[in-house]
Amino acid sequence: MEVDPILGTGIVLVLNIVLARYFKFLTPTQQHLYSVVVSTVGFLVLFDLHTFTKIVYLGLFVWLSSRYFAQFHWGPVFVFAQIVLDGDTKMDQTAPLMVMVQKLSSFAWSCRDGVMQENKLTPRQKKDRVTEREYPSILEFAGYVFFFPGFLVGPSCSFSDYIQFVNRRGDFKSIPEGREGAAMKALGWALGSGVLMAVLAPTMNHDHLVLLSLTAAPIYKKLFVIFVAGSVARFRFYCAWKASEAACILTGLGYAGPSATLEERWSRLENVNIPGVELSQTPRDVMIHWNKNTANWLREDVYVRLMDLKVPRTVGTLLTSLTSAFWHGFYSGYYITFLSGALVTSCARLIRRHIRPLFLARFVQFKPLYDVISIITTQFIINYIIASFMVQKYDESMIIYKAVYFIPHFMLLLITLLLSQRPIASLLQKIVKKAE
Repeated sequence: MEVDPILGTGIVLVLNIVLARYFKFLTPTQQHLYSVVVSTVGFLVLFDLHTFTKIVYLGLFVWLSSRYFAQFHWGPVFVFAQIVLDGDTKMDQTAPLMVMVQKLSSFAWSCRDGVMQENKLTPRQKKDRVTEREYPSILEFAGYVFFFPGFLVGPSCSFSDYIQFVNRRGDFKSIPEGREGAAMKALGWALGSGVLMAVLAPTMNHDHLVLLSLTAAPIYKKLFVIFVAGSVARFRFYCAWKASEAACILTGLGYAGPSATLEERWSRLENVNIPGVELSQTPRDVMIHWNKNTANWLREDVYVRLMDLKVPRTVGTLLTSLTSAFWHGFYSGYYITFLSGALVTSCARLIRRHIRPLFLARFVQFKPLYDVISIITTQFIINYIIASFMVQKYDESMIIYKAVYFIPHFMLLLITLLLSQRPIASLLQKIVKKAE
C-alpha cells in the first residue's frame, strides 16, 4: 500500500516526538543505534529502498574519504554534486536528501579544517573542526547522519554539536530541566499551522490559483488569492519544522544555553521564527527568520569557504546564490523566484535607505502606519514571487504572472529605477536633514 507522502511524513514526525522522550535515558552507543533504527524504519515506510541505499552509500563515501583525503577541497563539492545532480530522485524524497547535503558537506569541511593550521580558521571553524584523533567511529557517524528528529525535514547541525551532545560535553555538559515546556510550545505552533493548512489549503492553493488565472475573474481577486495562497503554503513548512524542532528539544540537542537574563533557551535548532516571518517589515527580515539552518549552512559552508579561496565578494555572493538554487533543484519556477527575489532585495534596500528615514525624522506621526503598510507589502510581495517557486513549472508561473499583467514586477522595477536616480535620492536626503 502506497503511503501519501504528506500524511505519512506528518505521522512519522509525530512519532518522532513521542520517541524523543526516551532518548535521554539511553547511553551514547544506544542513542546512535536508536537514531539509525528509527530513521531507517521511518524512511522506508515513506519512500523506497533505492534512495535509502544511496544515502548509505554517500554516507560511507564521506566517512572514508574525509578521513584519508580531508585536505582536498573537492570532497564537499563531490558530496553536493552526487546528491543534488542525481536526476532519478522523486520529488517527495528531496527533503531528507537536501538535509543530507548539509550534513555531509558540513562534516567534510570540518574534517578538512581538522588538518589545517588553527590560525587559518575562523572561530566557528575552530569550534567545529574534526581532527584525526577525534575522527568518529562508523557508529558515531551513522548516529549523526541518521539523527532521527531532523532526518526527514531538518534541521541539521554540526557534527561537533552532535557528538558533544551525546557525550554530554561542552555546551551540553549540563542540560537543565524545562525541555518539555519548550517542546510543547514548538508543538503548539506545529499544530496551529497544521490546522490552518487543513482548513485553508483545499481551496487556497497554487493549483487553484493557476486555474483562477485562466478565468476572467477580476484582477483584485487574483491578487488576493496570490496573497492568501502564499501564506497558506508556508503553513506546511511551519508545521513540519516546528514538529521536528519539538523532537530535537525533547532529546536535549535543542538546548542553546542561558540568555543574557539567565533564562534557559532551547532554540539551537530552531529553523523558523514564525512571528518573525509574518511580522517582518522587509524581505531581508523574512530571510533572517526563515529556514535559518539553511541560511547558516550557505553562509558558513559555501560563502565563507569561497572567501577562504580568495574569491571576490561579488562572485562569492553570486556563487552562493547559485548553490542555493541548485540545492533546491532544477525546476524553472525556482529560478524565476530567485531572479525576482534579486529585484525585490534591491528595491527594498533603496526604500529602507531613502523612504524609511522620512518617517523617522519628518513624518514621525505616521511611523506606525508606515510599519503596518511595510508588513502587509512585504508579505504580499514575498507571496507573489514565491508563486513560481510553488508551481515549479515555467508555463504555470507565466500563467499566474500574466493574469495580473506583471504589475508587482513593474512596480518594483519602477521604484528601483526612481530611487536610483541621484536627484531624487538627494532631494529625499535633504528633506530628512532639514527635519533633523
